[in-house]
Amino acid sequence: MTCPAKFIWFLLGILGAAVAGTSPSMAAAIFVGNQHSIGQYTTTGRTISPTLIRGLHMAFGIAVAGDRLFVANENNGTIGEYTTAGRVINTRLISGLKGPAGIAVSGHHLFVANYRAGTVGEYTTSGRTINARLISNLHGPDGIAVVGNDLLVVNFGSGTIGKYTVTGRVLEAVLVSGLAGPNGIAVRGHEFFVTNDGAGTIGQYSTTGQVIRATLVGGLRDPFGIALWRQDLFVVGEYRGGTIGQYSITGRVINPRLISDLHYPGFVAVGR
Repeated sequence: MTCPAKFIWFLLGILGAAVAGTSPSMAAAIFVGNQHSIGQYTTTGRTISPTLIRGLHMAFGIAVAGDRLFVANENNGTIGEYTTAGRVINTRLISGLKGPAGIAVSGHHLFVANYRAGTVGEYTTSGRTINARLISNLHGPDGIAVVGNDLLVVNFGSGTIGKYTVTGRVLEAVLVSGLAGPNGIAVRGHEFFVTNDGAGTIGQYSTTGQVIRATLVGGLRDPFGIALWRQDLFVVGEYRGGTIGQYSITGRVINPRLISDLHYPGFVAVGR
């Protein structure tokens, strides 16, 4: 009985090694819009593919939903759909937009901030238009995030953040004010983090509008996109010679140049 037992353990060892060998593919990856492409990196800063997706038209907004990537092309007014492995699903899933910027996904719904139109539109993840003007009269809407049944919308032009329901009803047109060129937003529970391009800072606020720390992180250069993964924030900085810096949610600097040598990077997303 000894030999069969050893053989079983040998097989289990092989199976365990195979499963362990697949674990890196399940690790989190950073996806960043890099002008005409999407780059993919590990959360430790290693380059997976600097041009995972090519042929884009000023890629800004980016969202991960499972194994799918949704990418906003600001210059040609489209949203493209791809797999996280870089395979093209539909380069023009949604078209006719005006300066699409931030994207937020909730179930089978996409919410897109149209910077030049001053609107937020709602679409299905299959590309069907639900309401192209779900929210209007905004001031350069840029970043957008879903919080339960609500939307947080960053208004770059007015330096404010508004709060709305996912059905478009206004809850607080000015939930947070006095920001300096806000762009990206990342939500964690009942709080969110916002990049302030003009001030070179990241601010922290509650979803009810309370200021937690107006300057959680300071001294940044052109902070733009921001993404949250576990206890860390990944922040895009500098339009040319761009970087992604890593900071803790308490404001501690981990690596201000985790990823470097990007070209005109925009928004950033983290997913598996």
